[in-house]
Amino acid sequence: MERTRFGRLTSILLVLVFILAPLRLMRADQGVSVRIEKRGDSYDIYVKNSSDRELTGWTVTITVPEGATYSGCWNCKESINGSTVILSNEYDWQIPAPGSGEQNVAGFNMYGDFDSSAISVIISPKFATAPTQTPTPDPKKDTPTPDPKKDTPTPEPKKDTPTPQPKKDTPTPTPKKDNPTPAPKNDTPTPVPTTAPTVAPTAAPTAAPTAAPTAAPTAAPTAVPGTIETTVTPAESSDSSETSETSETSEPGAGTTDPVSGDDWLTTDGNKIVDSNGTQVWLTGVNWFGYNTGTNIFDGCWSCNMEQALKAIADHGFNLLRIPMSAELALSWKNGIYPDANFNQATNSELVGMNSQEIFDYALSLCQKYGIKVMLDIHSANTDAAGHMTNLWYTDKVSIQDYYDALSYLADRYKNNDTVIAYDLKNEPHGKPNEEKAIWNDSVSDNNWKYVAEEAGRRVLDANPHALIVIEGIEIYPKDLSSNGDFSSTNDADYYFNWWGGNLRGVKDYPIDLGSEERNKQIVYSPHDYGPAVYAQPWFEGDYTFESLKTDCWNDNWLYIYNENTAPILIGEWGGYMTEPNLTWMTYLRQLIAENHLNFTFWCFNSNSGDTGGLVLDDFKTWDEEKYTFVREVLWQDDDKFVGLDHAVPLGSNGISLSEYEGVIVPVVPEVPETTEPAPTESTAVPSEETVPVPSETDAAVVTQAPVTVAAPKESVSVGKIILYVVLLLLLLFLCICAYLYAKHPKTWNRLIDRFYLPEKLKHDIPWEIEPNAEPTGRFAWKEEPPKNNEFAGKFRPVSKEAAPSAEAEKPVSKPVSKPAEKPAPKPTAKPASETVPDHTAAAGILAASSIESLQEEPAEVEETPDVKNEKVVDDPSIPAIVRDFMKTETPVEEEAPKIIPTWASGSDIPSDRPIWAKPAKTDDADIDSKEDGNIGT
Repeated sequence: MERTRFGRLTSILLVLVFILAPLRLMRADQGVSVRIEKRGDSYDIYVKNSSDRELTGWTVTITVPEGATYSGCWNCKESINGSTVILSNEYDWQIPAPGSGEQNVAGFNMYGDFDSSAISVIISPKFATAPTQTPTPDPKKDTPTPDPKKDTPTPEPKKDTPTPQPKKDTPTPTPKKDNPTPAPKNDTPTPVPTTAPTVAPTAAPTAAPTAAPTAAPTAAPTAVPGTIETTVTPAESSDSSETSETSETSEPGAGTTDPVSGDDWLTTDGNKIVDSNGTQVWLTGVNWFGYNTGTNIFDGCWSCNMEQALKAIADHGFNLLRIPMSAELALSWKNGIYPDANFNQATNSELVGMNSQEIFDYALSLCQKYGIKVMLDIHSANTDAAGHMTNLWYTDKVSIQDYYDALSYLADRYKNNDTVIAYDLKNEPHGKPNEEKAIWNDSVSDNNWKYVAEEAGRRVLDANPHALIVIEGIEIYPKDLSSNGDFSSTNDADYYFNWWGGNLRGVKDYPIDLGSEERNKQIVYSPHDYGPAVYAQPWFEGDYTFESLKTDCWNDNWLYIYNENTAPILIGEWGGYMTEPNLTWMTYLRQLIAENHLNFTFWCFNSNSGDTGGLVLDDFKTWDEEKYTFVREVLWQDDDKFVGLDHAVPLGSNGISLSEYEGVIVPVVPEVPETTEPAPTESTAVPSEETVPVPSETDAAVVTQAPVTVAAPKESVSVGKIILYVVLLLLLLFLCICAYLYAKHPKTWNRLIDRFYLPEKLKHDIPWEIEPNAEPTGRFAWKEEPPKNNEFAGKFRPVSKEAAPSAEAEKPVSKPVSKPAEKPAPKPTAKPASETVPDHTAAAGILAASSIESLQEEPAEVEETPDVKNEKVVDDPSIPAIVRDFMKTETPVEEEAPKIIPTWASGSDIPSDRPIWAKPAKTDDADIDSKEDGNIGT
């Protein structure tokens, strides 16, 4: 009964472990749907969460129909098994529930002649156990104004770039100039970086409502050009219920920088970028995204500190930071709406109390502090992790005018801050022949990227005439302008193809014109280039080489602009995983960069770039040393020092300033410590000036007058967590019971193993039990003692096979014990006792010899010996008296001793009804083995 109860209890526990835990998730799965939307040969994956729980992950299973060819995905991981493709995200996508609408989470490419409706898509969602979860802590303030895009997962940049081996023949850095005039193109070798900078992820600050326009700078500009005095605008403590997203306490321009001298602006000279002294500079930077994805801060600030990350980027030698952002976010800031920044408040406590725009301004002040220059990139129109997938610069949510306004706002806000030196007008305009596409011609179409780029560039220069205007290419360009100059053909054969944003063939036929020669000197063209790990382009077929890549791709698409001295080239994105076949391409492109000192921003710092990886690992703190060592070979260096683009501030702790590189002695520039900035008070708000917030330790106390605290609020324990904890507790109890039974009750344990048909290996090895102080017997006996008073000893031995059975052998032999024979005959003697019965006493040997003399199996072995009753034997005192008496008695011996054999060997017809060694029935002629006197019969 007890065994039955225990078995039932065990079964119940197993049911709880394997069934109860997923019950809640099974209920929630019903509220998640997925659909795909076709865009040419690309398919976007949209997920809608209508359940009552937050969606943090997903797995999409795609069945590829017959005739289709799957060729890769973006923003996800892939696993291919025959005609089934499994796509999954490796990051925490936070799609709130319910009613959050559809989210474009990923996409894939599929080519061929097939019916797209035949593509089967199934989603397996992953839900959060609580409304908010790490590793991407949602620093929502106590005054949350939900931003629909806030929970959008971080976008996945391109794939990890292979790390080619650094080249030893990298060109030497540009020699320092004593005179400010630019050196001729061929006479001024561009500097070659010698050391590799380390990028460190920056923490994401929490947005705090900004105060009204900040007061005029309290400190006058220092004598050192290029420095910036900043003050923090205090937040109004009016209504704590309003979030940073809806707060109107800050003027649109509040927090901008005040100019000091601004001598770090750049311009161009032919195909070179030069500073205000005419010295050629080399922009060697990196991308760090997050302001385009809905994080509203740099991605990774959920685990790293933002300032430490920016300092690490500078220390590793990157002198330019390309910051992707959305036009929608810039418009929100322009309108006084500040979407929440998603960051770890404990790791970035200095950001608590600042809103997303203040955090951005603070990040710019940190870049200025560590000698990093910034290029702002309109990466997408909408705030969306997959927003860069949209072909054009406008959507149904962000119009062309909105796009222009966003750029104008940013240019005007930072017009006096020479930390922001360049504007990438739009990331990767693209589109295939049969899609809504970006074109490049002399029309005034809304889809004409040349026309839109000229208009956008003029608006930026209207606000800041010193900024560099960075213009990317498109995807396709007509082979014959005379017949297809309007891009009307939908036939792929009529176009040259390249990477998104990488086709700048149109510059030759329709160069960008910003209105004047002076303004055109601010133009820099920016292609993007990737390897076969991102997409298998035709020029990667076969054994491609450095020269074949130049011929098949680079020369005609964009390198001609540099070779013909038209304008400088800045490769806005390149990178990938450090594996083949990507590594070979990356090595060749690095060679091209080194030989021509091409400017670039490496993609990317983020570890969550799905198709390229990043310079840091998942914690956004640990650097991928292999990849960094590869990129370091093309960082601007001079005498093992990284060269920055700021004339006064050296680049990180391992670099020098531009003035030091040029050999100009400048006063030491103090850092911008928190102590130099006056703590914001109620009286510091003067609505006429704009400054960049640089919070000090005392700032938090002022800015967070509203109920915003550093410590994140405790999460309420959900029902799912309670069930999980109960299941885990029961499982732990079950394991403890099993361990107890195994150790203390092995027999019960073994019975359970048998009952549940578990492997025999799990059984406890139980030793045989031996009673204490008992003599071992049976198969455990170590030594077999000879039997005592064995009445059958020596009598019933098997007969040798050679001996023929006889009838006489079956007859019992009678032998008188006390009366001697009248005519004694010679008596055969047995072999010596020492040979017959080894290891026994002499007496036992003689006894055995006399007792078996008539039982010798082979007569040939019997020898005639003198009478055994000689005096020597009879008088031997070592022989017991009873034996001596027996030896003195003459026993008649027949001529042939009968042979006793078992019934099975005798040949008799008498049936055998007992074992071989069983005791035979007594006969009338002999009394066998009298037990009274202990004599042994023959």
